[in-house]
Amino acid sequence: MNKELEIIIKDVCSVDKQPHGVVVTDEQGMIVYLSSKSCQVLGSSEKDFLGKNLIDVIHDEDMGISVDNTILDSGGLFRREEKYLMLDKYQKSKQPYLAFEISDVTEIVMEGFVDSLTGLYNRGFFDAELKRLRNSRLYPITLLFSDMNGFKKINDTYGHRAGDECLKKAAEILKNNSRSDDIVARYGGDEFAILLPSISEHAADVVVKRIEESFDLYNKQNPRIPLQISVGFFTVEDKNFDADLLLEKADKKMYDAKRKND
Repeated sequence: MNKELEIIIKDVCSVDKQPHGVVVTDEQGMIVYLSSKSCQVLGSSEKDFLGKNLIDVIHDEDMGISVDNTILDSGGLFRREEKYLMLDKYQKSKQPYLAFEISDVTEIVMEGFVDSLTGLYNRGFFDAELKRLRNSRLYPITLLFSDMNGFKKINDTYGHRAGDECLKKAAEILKNNSRSDDIVARYGGDEFAILLPSISEHAADVVVKRIEESFDLYNKQNPRIPLQISVGFFTVEDKNFDADLLLEKADKKMYDAKRKND
């Protein structure tokens, strides 16, 4: 290790006592040092990152994550697997090395993306994920919309507390019939949406039938306040689609199903 690198590592080592990790790169962004906390935050060992370009470490084309050299100038928020990480450039960095603080901000980010009643993602997160998946390789992608039938009647008859419990139960059923990679959200009111990456139209039809069967089973076990739901979906085969049009088509399919159930 040369003297200049030793100096910059010594200079930032105090930062490592904070809840942050430290990453040091050369001028081209090649990683030359990682603190133990950096490895913990990134979820792997030092040998997996040393000698690699920092941009390549945080770039994941399959997941629709794209970064460029500007992150070496100013840092920024990025996503790695299931984590949201913040990269902050250490202002005392001196050429020929660049030093960064890296921290896991997943909990902070997710607080703004979760529906407080159901625990599902909210519409803001869902829309962001739709945009992200548009640039991924996870095609075909299916968007599923569902709406609770007669929800106003439940509120009027049994009260809003009962209505809230119905929403939570519906959310639970939808979540239980989804994969870990699916994005299940409360889209607004009594409407839910699910993004299903790498799911064909045929496979999505199977998912819908499974959801409907789960609601039927729940209603048999809980006949006092049955949960009626209408589901519609639309599938796209590649990234050449308009997100608003996809939302519109899935919404129309859901309302077609709703009319049949009325």
